[in-house]
Amino acid sequence: MASKPSGLPSITSPAPTAPYRIRSAYLAYLAAKTTRIKLGAAVMVVPLHHPMRIVENVTSLDILSNGRFQLGLSSGYPSYELEGLGISYEQRREIQQEAIPLIFKGFHDKRVNANGKHFKFKMDEQYEVFPQSIQKPHPPSYMDAGTNESMQFAAEQGLGLMQDSHPWSRSWRACPALS
Repeated sequence: MASKPSGLPSITSPAPTAPYRIRSAYLAYLAAKTTRIKLGAAVMVVPLHHPMRIVENVTSLDILSNGRFQLGLSSGYPSYELEGLGISYEQRREIQQEAIPLIFKGFHDKRVNANGKHFKFKMDEQYEVFPQSIQKPHPPSYMDAGTNESMQFAAEQGLGLMQDSHPWSRSWRACPALS
């Protein structure tokens, strides 16, 4: 647990190697047991999930927490995290870059269509994104980024930046988006 400048503590769920559904259940449990603490997923490994499933889980957690949820996104780092589920480690950033705009479209619109390389779906009048989040236009969102390319993408998408202490994460000093 860490204290925020506002004086309110926050809790962030376990590392990305923990199964997301278990983290969702854990965060839903914490939402029911608390009233003021901010709750977050640090991080949701985007290539492991369909963008609309991410929207559904995030908005549900935002509702259960009465608008206290914060979202952390990542392309994933350990190759076994992805390759064990048949997802190409080399394509993880490409998948994430296609998914993130769809996620935010899902937060803002009731119907989302995609015709990309990794995601193809159409929501006609019988389908819609449900539920909608309490926080508008969407819950605060951050991206785990350790390369110039990822930091640039996070900046272009208007995402907050999450970094860790790994040596490869120190490239932020050279990132034009953060200059």
